[in-house]
Amino acid sequence: MRMTASSIVTNEAGELLLIQRHDIRTFDVPGGGVETGELPTEAAVRETFEETGLRVRASHLLGVYHWPNEPHAFLSFYFRCELLGGTLRPSEETPTVAFFNPDALPKRILPMHRQRIRHSLAHKGTQPLQLAQPMTLTHKAGKKVLGRILFPIQRWRRRRNGQPPWPEAETWRMGAFTIIRNEAGAVLWVKRTDKDLWNLPGGGVENEEPPWQTAVRETAEETGCQVQLCDLTSINSYTNEANLTFTYTAKIVSGQLTTGPEAAAFAWFLPGEEPANSIPQHCQRVADACSASAGVVFRKQDGRLPPNQ
Repeated sequence: MRMTASSIVTNEAGELLLIQRHDIRTFDVPGGGVETGELPTEAAVRETFEETGLRVRASHLLGVYHWPNEPHAFLSFYFRCELLGGTLRPSEETPTVAFFNPDALPKRILPMHRQRIRHSLAHKGTQPLQLAQPMTLTHKAGKKVLGRILFPIQRWRRRRNGQPPWPEAETWRMGAFTIIRNEAGAVLWVKRTDKDLWNLPGGGVENEEPPWQTAVRETAEETGCQVQLCDLTSINSYTNEANLTFTYTAKIVSGQLTTGPEAAAFAWFLPGEEPANSIPQHCQRVADACSASAGVVFRKQDGRLPPNQ
């Protein structure tokens, strides 16, 4: 999976910050690839500064978009960002940077990006929009033209001019987990079959699916229960790894708890009262979900399991 992060930045006049791409010359909001060990919030801030010269702070997650590009799908984060300062200037990647009236944006914006901008500007509430955008025939045709003609020409020109190639976007692993609480407020935990550990229901992405699909599928596979997702509570990046995890609150809508190849047992633990052999990263995710803070928590975590586990 490829990860990107973009920023929605407006000035005092309510105008929207846009950049023009150097390769296909379309306009979009500032953004780019998430680097290993980064949080999407950090990537949005870094990319905005690199592309526009402006310093911003990511304040709110507006949307998460899944695009099934082949061979690597893209997962894109859009943040409302507060403008802190800096000097507006173009870059090698962005020959044009400017603020535009939202009602008079440039015509050269890809429809997919225009939809995301429209959603972001209209967003209300604390939960982000999570949307899968299809790969259309137009996308496939455009990709072939770019991949077979335009991009090879641009790479040849950079080699001829002694310039290094543009870096490839990093490939990330991704997982998704659920926090299911009973009437007493206790959280459902799964006892693993391969290790003496308790973890939240969930697991890794398959076939580069969206994280919200992963959370539902993995929970069903491990517990025998179908769940309905409620809120996205946290997104965690493992330190020094290209690994991103999503945690959702959820409720059981059908099925019954059933042990199997991945689940040796089930138990309900109150937050903060998990046993010593619970994965500490998952305990932190439960604490974040139960905290009073609104919105999605972004946190870096150590990806290693406890010693001797």
